[in-house]
Amino acid sequence: MICYTVSMAAIVGTAVCVHNLMREYLFKYLVSYHFE
Repeated sequence: MICYTVSMAAIVGTAVCVHNLMREYLFKYLVSYHFE
C-alpha cells in the first residue's frame, strides 16, 4: 500500500511539474507573440 502511495505521489508530482513548465512556456510564447 505504501508503494502504491509513493508511486501515485511520484505521478502527481511529475504531472504538476510538467503542467507548470507547460504553463510557463505557453505564457512566454503568448507574451512574445503579443508584443511582436
